[in-house]
Amino acid sequence: MLAIFDKTVATIPKPEGLELHTAESVSALKDECLSSYFASKYPGSIEIDRRPACMICSKTDVRDPISPSVFAMKDDIFCFLRGRIENIPDRLTVYKVKKEINDQANILIDAYITQRRRDGDDGPEPKSQKTIRQFYWFSLLKGFRGNFAFVLFDARKNIMFAATDVGADTGLPFYWGTDVEGNLLLSSDVEIIKQGCDKSYGSFPKGCYIMTSMGLRSFADPHKELEVEQARDNVGNLCMMVNLEA
Repeated sequence: MLAIFDKTVATIPKPEGLELHTAESVSALKDECLSSYFASKYPGSIEIDRRPACMICSKTDVRDPISPSVFAMKDDIFCFLRGRIENIPDRLTVYKVKKEINDQANILIDAYITQRRRDGDDGPEPKSQKTIRQFYWFSLLKGFRGNFAFVLFDARKNIMFAATDVGADTGLPFYWGTDVEGNLLLSSDVEIIKQGCDKSYGSFPKGCYIMTSMGLRSFADPHKELEVEQARDNVGNLCMMVNLEA
């Protein structure tokens, strides 16, 4: 999976002085080399082109017993889910979501729609009302167990959301980074992410989410935006790392 979001839709909190790009770096949204590379590496993949806001590519495979990749679309909302949510029946009972339990990407969309502001209701919103509206969504996601990562994009409102499960740090590969223009990239393929981000990438932190206008946060402490630092990977190369202790 590959998702590219314009920096006006989603941003990574970047410390001053952190620069991991080279003079040859190009915009992943303006230059189609990255999406073409993905298509050549994964023949038959799906591409959702909603530029200038975003571009999403994915190879669906529902037959993979360990890490299936599924796609769903409803009301101009797109969701790519990789992996499996194990406790769907329990969560659906608690939150009264009526959906086939095998249709996990659509379950995420339906849960998101429940908390989304109604079309046309775009004026100022009291903070207390927003908190109540989002409580359902975050509570449902925080309670999911399994081994998964997903990306959701609401094209009507230009809102993105991406998250990983809250389990131990042994899950599916899922990376994030920025291109030379500060656009956000998310991918399950480290070679794809390197191609688009140079050294400005890292593993997406477990149990965390990123959302338009909210930045990166942890399900364990959603009131605090997380920080990004420069680090070195296991072979000594520069990369970026999330400071979960700051």
